[in-house]
Amino acid sequence: MKLADYTIDDFRTSDEMERAMFADAGIEKTSETEYRVPSSSGRGVYTVKFEGRTEDDFATLWECSCPAFKICKHVRQVTDIIDHVSDQYGMD
Repeated sequence: MKLADYTIDDFRTSDEMERAMFADAGIEKTSETEYRVPSSSGRGVYTVKFEGRTEDDFATLWECSCPAFKICKHVRQVTDIIDHVSDQYGMD
């Protein structure tokens, strides 16, 4: 399923929706701030961690164990799901 296919009407809670979306993407949430994201080649798994929050730049506070030196697609996968769930449930 695509992100847009997930709607609030399909789930009882935001946690349930988030779990389903991560599972469909092959992402494992290992703690409140850490995720295991498979590589697109299927030959590895990267750890994506949330390191904190500031008001001006949300994405720079995420760290990924992949070799990229900028915001990578692994961080983007995690944050896109979190943002979509937040939008659906009206959370900040």
